[in-house]
Amino acid sequence: MRRLDLPLPGVCLLVLCLCAPRSVYGRTINIKRWSATVLMIPAALATAAPAHADADSYIRYLNDHGTFVPGINDAVRISRGSQVCTSLHNGMTPQQIIDANPIVYFDLRGVIDAAQHELCPDTLGKGAPTP
Repeated sequence: MRRLDLPLPGVCLLVLCLCAPRSVYGRTINIKRWSATVLMIPAALATAAPAHADADSYIRYLNDHGTFVPGINDAVRISRGSQVCTSLHNGMTPQQIIDANPIVYFDLRGVIDAAQHELCPDTLGKGAPTP
């Protein structure tokens, strides 16, 4: 049996045993397939595009634009933005969201704008909130 030690920065030492396939839970392990999978996962993670949208930037956007959204904490404010994103992903336009909520006690147009820019930027083509 040969052992090949591959040091990975910031991670424990990965040890690959290059030996005959053995049975695990009644299935034979294919070392080549397993090795390829193990090596492809970090490569996929390394090449993944960084996410643009996140909750912190959404809260910062609300604060920077003076958008009033009441809530006990930021989680409640983020929940309101997530509801907007869900409605947009389900096919509603920003104006339809506003029309469906005629009585709100917060700046719904501002929430839609912030949500589209920071939580679900893929919905920006659906139109901007009307002034």
